[in-house]
Amino acid sequence: MHGNLLIDKLGFYAPIPDLTDLGVDVDFQLNQMNKCMGKIFPQNAYTIKTSRQKLSLFFTPTRYLKNDEKYTDTNLEMLTEDELYKLFVELGLYNLDDNIVDKYRVSVLHLTKNNYMDNPPIKYINFLSMRMYKKRFKALLHHSSDTNKTLYVTTLAKHFSEKDKVGDRQYLFYDKAQELQDKANIKEVVLRLGLSEEEQALIPYEAYDAETKTLYLDKVNILRCELQYRYKPKLQNISNFITGKKGKDGLKLKTLLYLLKERKLYETLERYYLKVLQEVVFYQEPIIRGDVRLNNYEQMFAELTKENPLPPSLIKIFKNNGFGDSFSNLLKKIHSSDVNPLYIELYQKLGIAETVAVPA
Repeated sequence: MHGNLLIDKLGFYAPIPDLTDLGVDVDFQLNQMNKCMGKIFPQNAYTIKTSRQKLSLFFTPTRYLKNDEKYTDTNLEMLTEDELYKLFVELGLYNLDDNIVDKYRVSVLHLTKNNYMDNPPIKYINFLSMRMYKKRFKALLHHSSDTNKTLYVTTLAKHFSEKDKVGDRQYLFYDKAQELQDKANIKEVVLRLGLSEEEQALIPYEAYDAETKTLYLDKVNILRCELQYRYKPKLQNISNFITGKKGKDGLKLKTLLYLLKERKLYETLERYYLKVLQEVVFYQEPIIRGDVRLNNYEQMFAELTKENPLPPSLIKIFKNNGFGDSFSNLLKKIHSSDVNPLYIELYQKLGIAETVAVPA
């Protein structure tokens, strides 16, 4: 569970006129979807529609339960690739002709990770809310309940306000254990897959019963980091990453189906997840080289850049005039002298870097 990539939401659709033109029995496919999803998902974990001349399926893969009541219905765990492959086989999608599958487009994709942290998640959320982000992203701190906050790092559709926080892509950070306690009144979770010995080592001994696979939510710090994508242009970026080509048709479902058949879907989506997090949120590599001391001039420059980030044009001037290496070394030294330990822990546990040196 810790650090493993989860697909928390997946939605796809195909235009009904296109399907009927290709000889597809839409009613049969609709019934097949309902029958399949009803066997292995709670009723409120999926939606199948035929509105707006589209056949669409939206579901939460992390709520895969096989209607087995001994597991707690939460979205903390991801089904295995073998299980997800079997699901799409039963949906009949692997049996369709290629020109039919080609009509299906992904409309929603949420990628997420649950991370066991050393401190309460609110400390990381407050820290991240004060940072600057790249590529038009802004931070918006929202009180999702009396006891929980959600940080939205998002591209805004219109105006930067709480009501308009959902853009075409957004990254969320929130306390997952607290959310389950607040929204579902769940205090303990019986996991389907359970925790590995490595995961158990990250949490207090009393937080988990290995025999019953029970996780006690009031004893763990679970920071959830979720990337939410919707709309064709941004989903196109995922398609470009996977195929290595610039396209214009959005993210095709068959692209994901091919990776899944090869059992490479999760690792590929995780590489994309880490890539965009590093580009937008964790773009500074926390390289620490012992006890870094700054002289007076370096300290003055550090204070100046902390308040006013350097414009790219100034950096370019240094490089074009032969001072690129020395200027780069100065920036690395300044950054190494003042790296927040919360940032280092986030960088490590999200999997952006396997190891980060810490101060001696």
